Amino acid sequence: MTRDKAAREAQKRWGKKALIRVEQGLSSPERRADGDRRFAETQARIEAIDREMADRLAALDWYQALKDERKQVVAQKQRAMFDRFYHRFQVGQDELGFAFLVLGKGDTWEEAFADADTKVKV
Repeated sequence: MTRDKAAREAQKRWGKKALIRVEQGLSSPERRADGDRRFAETQARIEAIDREMADRLAALDWYQALKDERKQVVAQKQRAMFDRFYHRFQVGQDELGFAFLVLGKGDTWEEAFADADTKVKV
């Protein structure tokens, strides 16, 4: 099949917006099989290296203590981020039927509407 025939066939099947693409190198089942083999070999080696690294790090007590402390500090940071922007009351619009577009927020309804008034010109 020629390139033109392939383009016409694609448009016949999928409409005017159908596209075709031709890569530069030749393809073959042998090339794909060789790629599969090389991929499996390299993936296995990467996994072996990752296991060895994890085993070596697990043996280091100071590393494990530092890792645990980091996990706790990250959890505290996430809570602090939430608290930085938390407002109990929010007013806004239904955006496209599935998303709430916040126009104003505050610790009271009055603050939320006042915040929206400063942002939205009616």
